[in-house]
Amino acid sequence: FGRDIATMWGRPIFVLPLVAIASTVPSFLVAPDLFLATGELVRMFWLYGLFVYVALRLRSRRDLGLVIGVLCIVAVAQFAVSVLQWRTGSSLGLGFLGEASTLGVRSLDGSEFARPSGTVIHSDFLAALVAPIALLAFALAIELRDGPWVRSVCIAVTAVGVPAVLPGLGSAARRGRGSDSGGAVS
Repeated sequence: FGRDIATMWGRPIFVLPLVAIASTVPSFLVAPDLFLATGELVRMFWLYGLFVYVALRLRSRRDLGLVIGVLCIVAVAQFAVSVLQWRTGSSLGLGFLGEASTLGVRSLDGSEFARPSGTVIHSDFLAALVAPIALLAFALAIELRDGPWVRSVCIAVTAVGVPAVLPGLGSAARRGRGSDSGGAVS
């Protein structure tokens, strides 16, 4: 493992994420809460370490298939939980994960709809978790030639990822127009 780490420094795929992390350091100068800013920096380094470990340990197509399969299971599980939350109108007892006891509500053109959040704290975070997995599955559905069942699974995971992104679109569009009051994540 040590030899692998020594050879990774010459490869841009390992260096570019560090450049992105370093570019966030100036935000410490204007951070209203240094504790939260430090926590975010620690989270980024933790995820970078996980990325490096997985990237250095993936040796075969089977290993890569296993990682992608687990990501697809995560997307399907989040979809199932968020559909149940939407149907019941509750957080399904996920308060121990930091969930509120009721779902957030979005007002849109005079009507209101519940915004389920899966097992993450907010529906925007749910979209940030599931959307990249759905995009990866979509790309694989387009490019893989392994057989129709693999393509079908990838298309299904893509379809499962779309509803997770939809609740966040209203707030993103309103923020883009500048009409969202307060500027806080809701």
